[in-house]
Amino acid sequence: MMRLVIALLLSRLTFFTIGRPLAGALCLILQATQIAWIPAAIWAVDALSQWKTDQKIRGRWSRGEWMTWAISPKAGMPREVTG
Repeated sequence: MMRLVIALLLSRLTFFTIGRPLAGALCLILQATQIAWIPAAIWAVDALSQWKTDQKIRGRWSRGEWMTWAISPKAGMPREVTG
């Protein structure tokens, strides 16, 4: 939640906190102009969302949860029909 507030108010800091310093520098340049401030904030929120998704994927991959999801009938995978 705090990173979302930072993404909206101080967009350039978002990129530094997620490990993308070059994007943070470019965002700083965009925010220096009054016109590009809003697109920079939108870009930061989008980058934060992608970063969170990547973190979830990496966490599941490292714990091996992707295997249980792939073979679980609760995951919406079709089951064999006998009859």
